[in-house]
Amino acid sequence: MIRSSNSPLRIAIIAHSLYPIAQPYAGGLEMITQLICDELVAQGHEVLLYAHKDSDTKATLVPLLTRHEFNKMVYDNEHETVAMGREEMYQYLTYQIALRDIIERDDRGEIDIVHNHSLHHIPMMTGQAFGERFFTTFHTPIFPQLRLALLTLRSGTTTQFTAISKHQQQLFAEFVPSQVVYNGIDVESFISNTESLGNTNGSDDEVYFWYGRICPEKGTHLAMRYCMEAGKKLIIAGPKSNEDYFNQKVAPLLFKDSKSGDDKLFSYVGHVTKDEINNYLCQATAMLFTSTWDEPYGLTLAESLACGTPVIGFDAGASAEIITSETGVIVPKKKTKPPLSMVLLRLKIYHAKPAVTVLYSFVQCQPW
Repeated sequence: MIRSSNSPLRIAIIAHSLYPIAQPYAGGLEMITQLICDELVAQGHEVLLYAHKDSDTKATLVPLLTRHEFNKMVYDNEHETVAMGREEMYQYLTYQIALRDIIERDDRGEIDIVHNHSLHHIPMMTGQAFGERFFTTFHTPIFPQLRLALLTLRSGTTTQFTAISKHQQQLFAEFVPSQVVYNGIDVESFISNTESLGNTNGSDDEVYFWYGRICPEKGTHLAMRYCMEAGKKLIIAGPKSNEDYFNQKVAPLLFKDSKSGDDKLFSYVGHVTKDEINNYLCQATAMLFTSTWDEPYGLTLAESLACGTPVIGFDAGASAEIITSETGVIVPKKKTKPPLSMVLLRLKIYHAKPAVTVLYSFVQCQPW
């Protein structure tokens, strides 16, 4: 039984196993998981975090199965005998072992609530044993592993679900109902630039910022191409989460730009910390958002606004739920007018106070 609302709760949080819940964050999911754990602990709750062994958390860390432990556990070709890829088998055993530990703790009366962020079907299925005390937060599109569980849960479940945007809620509505609980950031931990930039159109100080995982679905190369077309400077930050994409799409543009001498447009600063991102955002005219997939939320959008930095980007997923006409410009993803490069060329940006209020004024009576 769950204790009274006045008592601290004993909460097990299941993270995904791919990356540590630590800075520099591999992505927004790592950041939001750390924030949730640390805030729950700050509020006096007892939190167990099932996550990568190198995670940094104020919760009690319960390390997930490491790849070294997995390799000692199974034969080199054992995944083939069960018709699985080796990575798939690793994920399967990782979450089976974690759920077994959670169930054993629950049998001893040590668990009140389980919050699942794993992106895997095993916790969603095994979590049925907890009924209403088991929550899953949807962070991604319906990947095949999630669909395996959803096809079963569509027949009925007492477990609960949250979606991180209305767009995300609608995506999963075919299978299970969910409540929208938007992702959040620690606004107080960001420093905002409240100084007026004035009219930056045509100024040498005009510079844009793109950051996130460098991979096809984030469209890094698109931001670079738009800035090349418009002749705008761009700072790029983020981990190379897809090396092939970086080498084929991003590196050639960086190389071509490196031959431009004093007229270079691009600066790739690598995988940086949250504080470094904050600094770049405060210096940027705007943040470019070029996701080619339907973003379930887009934490980079919220972080940009927390720094007083407007956003120019695609109408992708939940972006229109976050970016308003006062805080950014949203353009269609498809090749329709106006293209983002034309927005960069013709945009006049004025910073007002507070800094998150940014008014965009397009050149009047000018057809796109």
